[in-house]
Amino acid sequence: MMKYCDIILITIGTALITQTGASYLNSCPASNNLFKSPQLHALTQQPALDKNGDPFVPPVPKPGETCILWQECKGRIPFYNPMSSYPCRSDKQPPQSGDILNPDIIYYKPRPIMKEPQKQQLRQICPDYNPDSDLCCNDDQAEILSANFIQIDTVFGLDCPVCAMNLKRMWCDYTCNPNKAKFVAGLGYQNDTDPLVGLETLTQFTLDPDYACILFQSCQKVSLIAQASLQSSIAFLDFMGFNGKQQSHSVIGFEFSKDPNASLNSAVFPCSQQVPTNGNFSNYTGVGNCSCAACDQACPAPSVDASIGFFDGFDGVLVLIVYLVLVVFSIAYQLIRKKFFPAPPAEQGSEEPEVQNDDPTNPQYSQSRRARKDKINESAISSNMSRVENSAQRLIEGRRDD
Repeated sequence: MMKYCDIILITIGTALITQTGASYLNSCPASNNLFKSPQLHALTQQPALDKNGDPFVPPVPKPGETCILWQECKGRIPFYNPMSSYPCRSDKQPPQSGDILNPDIIYYKPRPIMKEPQKQQLRQICPDYNPDSDLCCNDDQAEILSANFIQIDTVFGLDCPVCAMNLKRMWCDYTCNPNKAKFVAGLGYQNDTDPLVGLETLTQFTLDPDYACILFQSCQKVSLIAQASLQSSIAFLDFMGFNGKQQSHSVIGFEFSKDPNASLNSAVFPCSQQVPTNGNFSNYTGVGNCSCAACDQACPAPSVDASIGFFDGFDGVLVLIVYLVLVVFSIAYQLIRKKFFPAPPAEQGSEEPEVQNDDPTNPQYSQSRRARKDKINESAISSNMSRVENSAQRLIEGRRDD
């Protein structure tokens, strides 16, 4: 079982991050084939040994044995304090750390939690599981899990409570699922180079790739993950599986498979998931919404309060089309008017002959001037004659009246 406290307390090593090669370039594992994480690949390349250093022989489960990896505390009786906030702690003064044994690669049948304090703990941390039902976790594992989840809430829950809930649900499945052997396997044992770790159990944890992708994306921008430059779900999971070995005495490598009978694919939620205001969500209590800093999808949409200008909303292309239509219509109108409605021709003789040459030295110019003068004189004489005739006519008529 993963010890989350170590993820916070142990300095992030660069070896695991840099040695993985191209597998870390993608944020999510491939969803169409079986894939081993770099850490699991490394674990399977070394000889599998048992606790005595002999070649490891995988156990064969008996009917009904659907659990694997039994783990318990050691050396805390009679100084055991079940209400302690630390796993496997005695109530001695000063407090002394108990001894958490490395998980045994054995198959066993699921069973209920026995002690009431651990039942209460399990109800709080793993509400999907009933402690009175048959489970693969025992009392000690429930206590260790509860202590580790305090660290999850502290590190992941402050930035993104949905991320913390997803992680807790995954480790609840890893520890207590009554069909745990379906997606968890023991690969053997090895002695760690760190004397504080000693013997450690090598474990394989198989996840559905889509499940792993959503899990990682819900935690991707949490401070710890961003600072560690863990930019893929594979790197994130391998990091957690590697850095828990000092306390849990196990190293976990991850495999990804779409086979529903050989992988974990439980409920998982994106960081943008909206949580009710009362904090009750998916059987968990005290859950909140992720912050904008830890989840881009949770950020409110940007709003712009700008005044509307006179030309806002005008379509320049549409205006240009309207002007072109008006120009074409005007040209067509003029052409049609000239063709079907021509101007009437001028009457003959109604206009004076146009002078072809305005040069005074030209003889035609003199003739034209004389012709115009003669015409004007004739008009004046004719007008005077008309006035004389009219006057004579009025005089004659006046005498007759006398």
